[in-house]
Amino acid sequence: MKKYITLLLTILLPIPLFSQQENEMPVYSGDELVITATRIEMPQRSIGRSVSVISSSELENLKKISVSDILRNIPGLNVTQNGGTGQPTSLFMRGAKSGHTLVMIDGIEMNDPISPGRSFDFAHLLPDAIERIEIIKGPQSTLYGSDAIGGVINIISKKGIKKPSFLISGESGSYGTYKENIQTSAAYNNFNYNLSLSRLDTKGFSAAGEKYGNQEKDGYGSTSLSGKTEINLSKISSFNLMFHYINTKTDLDNTGGTFGDDPNYTTRGKQFYLKNQLSIDTFSKKWTQIYSFSFMNNKRDYLNEKDIDHPDDFIESNYNSRLYKFDFQNNVFANEMNTLAFGLEYEKEKGDSRYYSESTWGPYEAVFPSNEADILALYLHDNMNINNSFLPTLGIRFDRHNKYGSSATFHIAPVYFIGRSNTKLRASIATGFKAPSLYQLYSQYGDEALKPEKVKSFDIGFEQYLYKDIVSFSAEYFYNDFSNLIDFESNLFKYVNLGSASTNGIEIETAARPLKNLYLKLYYTHLNTDDKAAKEKLLRRAKNTAGITANYFFKELNFNLNFLFVGKRDDMDYSILPPQRITLKEYTKINLTASHNITKSAQIFGRIENLTNQDYEDVLGFGTPKRSFYFGFKLNY
Repeated sequence: MKKYITLLLTILLPIPLFSQQENEMPVYSGDELVITATRIEMPQRSIGRSVSVISSSELENLKKISVSDILRNIPGLNVTQNGGTGQPTSLFMRGAKSGHTLVMIDGIEMNDPISPGRSFDFAHLLPDAIERIEIIKGPQSTLYGSDAIGGVINIISKKGIKKPSFLISGESGSYGTYKENIQTSAAYNNFNYNLSLSRLDTKGFSAAGEKYGNQEKDGYGSTSLSGKTEINLSKISSFNLMFHYINTKTDLDNTGGTFGDDPNYTTRGKQFYLKNQLSIDTFSKKWTQIYSFSFMNNKRDYLNEKDIDHPDDFIESNYNSRLYKFDFQNNVFANEMNTLAFGLEYEKEKGDSRYYSESTWGPYEAVFPSNEADILALYLHDNMNINNSFLPTLGIRFDRHNKYGSSATFHIAPVYFIGRSNTKLRASIATGFKAPSLYQLYSQYGDEALKPEKVKSFDIGFEQYLYKDIVSFSAEYFYNDFSNLIDFESNLFKYVNLGSASTNGIEIETAARPLKNLYLKLYYTHLNTDDKAAKEKLLRRAKNTAGITANYFFKELNFNLNFLFVGKRDDMDYSILPPQRITLKEYTKINLTASHNITKSAQIFGRIENLTNQDYEDVLGFGTPKRSFYFGFKLNY
């Protein structure tokens, strides 16, 4: 690890000597608009929350198959996967639980209401139709209510921006992987649209880990269809329609490690997301009213059939969830000093499940009948601007849950610019809550008396921009204190409020463009976690993570080199009794991507994943890809 940091510093230290050419592009644009952090489009530089943006150019340069692999390169995020492509994937933001991050696509909530922790599985999300990704770290409950206790990831899909066009792409590579995508988009005077259809297939490798003697390959297949359209109804009104559909089939294994293979265990899933939005500008665009309705449906079916080794064993389970949400938002541009966002939200979630098994002990069935919960919320945010140097944001929200009652949350996020030094100081104080999931409330392991999980948080940091924004540097300290955490108590055999935990750490990020055609980025995160009840570290959160990205282009060629370092982290070994805590070793993964624009309409590209063939594990016992090769093409008309 030390040699990689030394190499990067050797490159960065000479920057002041040769980075001041007039024609160089900045590495960071303070005027770039971000909407997720305040619910109103605002320049990123004026926001007091910790914001990371993955742009369309970064998505293009990385050319990753899955969104989860892209998010691994963001400071403060830990991504773990139980095997290869399509296997269950979790994300921990600043040490919070995976269910503490609210994931949205075009503002549509994607977290699964029927999953035990109401989390989102990143395994099935492809980047083809994505324009950009906005990540807001720290509690965002005043903006988005429950599930945003640790942060928010909002995925913004592409829209039509020019005359009718068609894009066809395909790639193939290691583990029998094939991926195809076709897109069409257009923009007219009062109408634009983008449609995307993707298919991904891979034969994969044993999710249970080949080094443990498992040889059965766990394949995966998915089809994704998405669309986004906007119609300008008049000079003051517009209508948007967005939808996303994902259909998957995944081969699973029983466990990781020795004897984990299971050739008959599969899951099928269907996810559907829809949003309608009507925007109306009044009073010379001083007051914008936004009416939106969204719907999501998530179905998961698991089947483990009998085989020669297990002639009496059979397992079948089904999970179905739905979420309906209405939001009435008002953006009022009161004056040069105040921009208000206030409104009303109502959401209703429903879910049911069924588990059935046969064994030598006989049949067993557990039915979780359809149950529901609803939340009504009022929110108010004031984005202030005092002399373009002091920009505080204040927010407050009241949520009323039909089962546990009311919650009030707030945040304060000031920004201060020091003179003309291009130095930005920022801080935030916030509270958040997470409602118990339907499974935690109503299943055979649930308890309707559960209280919501809560957090108190603060962070403080600065950002510095140099040489006409050709160099940027930021550093931040954060602290989160979680209480009323809901965990499964094995002695009582149900979910209870017994947990409390804290996380704190430092995030450092720097980016530079020392040459017109060379871009460099370095980040480092130091994370401390404390499970107060167990007096241990939280599992699967690395204490140290770091990354280096170098992107170089020359005429029609582009090269992207990416280093990812993940430090030691704790996990549990459940193969022995009693289960014991172990430490997973650190690893450094290197990826290389290259592309060549043959013509204005044709591109070929290649990618090498895990260039040094590093042996590592995200989760104890589960396999990870070895050195892998992928090749593809793009045709754009």
